[in-house]
Amino acid sequence: MQVRNAVYEDCERLLAISQNDLSYTDCTLENLQTQFKKLDSKKEQVFVVEIEGTVAGFIHVAKYDVLYAEPLVNVLGLAVDSNYRRQGIGRTLLLKAEEWGKSVGAKAIRLNSGESRTEAHKFYRMQGYDMERLQKRFMKYLK
Repeated sequence: MQVRNAVYEDCERLLAISQNDLSYTDCTLENLQTQFKKLDSKKEQVFVVEIEGTVAGFIHVAKYDVLYAEPLVNVLGLAVDSNYRRQGIGRTLLLKAEEWGKSVGAKAIRLNSGESRTEAHKFYRMQGYDMERLQKRFMKYLK
């Protein structure tokens, strides 16, 4: 198992994991590649776990600065290919995110998880993450 920074050539695997394991079926390779090129390594990182040459999971994290709190790291995405689950990949990726967070001066890591993802919630608790509150997400699409 190798943890490393994602590279552009990983985009097809990141897409497959995003579609199959996060249910982001509207995501396209073109969009993912475009967004990947825009990553700002000073503010965000994508780390992958590679097993025998295959990307088995990834985490996308960003430094989160707001006026009302100390710096945080926001987990924007965490997914492990279903064929590689229960091998410590998610834990490894969270530890890598925590390490990066410390290096950029963050005081905590925050993540959101859908209400129906009860197995993920158990996993996060086992990794030392506490649920702070329940909330609703509101969105307005811009035309």
